[in-house]
Amino acid sequence: MLKRLFLILLLGILSFSGRAQSFMGWEYNDRFFSGYIGTGRAGYIGELTNGKPLASGLSMISLGVEARLLSQLGAKVQIAKYTLEGSDENAADSTANRQRNLSFFSNNFEASLQAIYYIFPYAGMYHSRRTYEPYLSLGIGYSTFGPKTEIDGQEYNLSDFRTENTDYSTSGIIVPFGFGVKAKMNEFMNLNLDLGYRLTFNDYLDDVSGLYGGPFPDGSIEAKLSNRKDEVGQINTTAYERLQAGALRGNPNNKDSYFFINFNLEIYLPRDLFKSRGAKVRKEKIIGKPSAY
Repeated sequence: MLKRLFLILLLGILSFSGRAQSFMGWEYNDRFFSGYIGTGRAGYIGELTNGKPLASGLSMISLGVEARLLSQLGAKVQIAKYTLEGSDENAADSTANRQRNLSFFSNNFEASLQAIYYIFPYAGMYHSRRTYEPYLSLGIGYSTFGPKTEIDGQEYNLSDFRTENTDYSTSGIIVPFGFGVKAKMNEFMNLNLDLGYRLTFNDYLDDVSGLYGGPFPDGSIEAKLSNRKDEVGQINTTAYERLQAGALRGNPNNKDSYFFINFNLEIYLPRDLFKSRGAKVRKEKIIGKPSAY
């Protein structure tokens, strides 16, 4: 599904760029496209954030193609793999959230098409571009959401167990937006800092939204996944007595969201990079010898 969507988005940007007005001439069009790969941190905002939104370590990787269509307008197609996680273990001691004792993690895939607005007009040929180039981005995309948790060393797909007596989608539309800055490394490469936020229309990125499900049979895996208060004992009497089937488990009024903080290595691609002219010529184009111009 995501591969098909990525191909459709890529064909769309290629089609549009072919129709866009060439405002810098043939030599600019020779570096009309750029490709990039990046990595960084992913974070999530939801019921189980508890002041620690970032997943552990490097938790996302991205790959994309970008085209500059007009002086201050561009577009990019991007795919990403990312990890989200959250836990009530990060809540303050003796709070209701700590007594709730829920947690999740997920490994997800995303595809998006984003418009890019460059703050400054294009400065000239790609190899004489500005040293620093800030930009804004806004688009639409699609992502998987597959919350899991672990009990006694066993992983469980939480959506399979209806912990809140409801079914929910584990994928959906997203609205990515953000800002960043491109830093010129040499004629052909940039190092980019990209900060991107993702609005979703889903409150189950973490499997927590509404009311406790059940009642479930005592000792069943559904009961253990839905209500985990007994794993930490009674540390908040009021919360302990309240947390039972039918009680509020999350906040259904706020949708979950997630974000990326990542660095991208971007390289400008010759228009004829993939034409059959021999490996030596292609290499010269990349490393910046005169044949690249």
